[in-house]
Amino acid sequence: MRPSLLVAGLSLLLATLLSALYFHFRPPAGADVPLFSAPPVACGTALEACLSEIEGRQIRFRLPRAAAYLKSFPVRVSLHGFGEVDTVVVRFEMRDMNMGYNSVSLARGESGWQGEAILPLCASGRQDWLATVTIQARGMRYQAVFGFEVKAGE
Repeated sequence: MRPSLLVAGLSLLLATLLSALYFHFRPPAGADVPLFSAPPVACGTALEACLSEIEGRQIRFRLPRAAAYLKSFPVRVSLHGFGEVDTVVVRFEMRDMNMGYNSVSLARGESGWQGEAILPLCASGRQDWLATVTIQARGMRYQAVFGFEVKAGE
């Protein structure tokens, strides 16, 4: 084997190894962005609007009264005191129950941030859900958790 091919092969192998190590040990995306979170808010059923405050900023989370399993329903978030907001994402989950990845990125609308979501039916019959609202604004992340219930017959 020619020395130039051997050097090229070893260089390629070293570059591949260093790239793999970098991607394996790098911090997760957003890890360097400060996160401010609020205590969870229990909203209950027949949800119209629930309010959470973080560092003097307000997050108002809205679901329709008739949110039902396996049917699309509107999700609304109104913000006050955040200034220019980059993204708003709502993740739905159950406490201590893996319901899969269920997240919706909201779009800026006339009356706040809005989107559509669908909740899967829990085989155990549980109806308690958590909606984690994450806001990215001015290089900071804010997170509020809202607890709510969805009745199977609604």
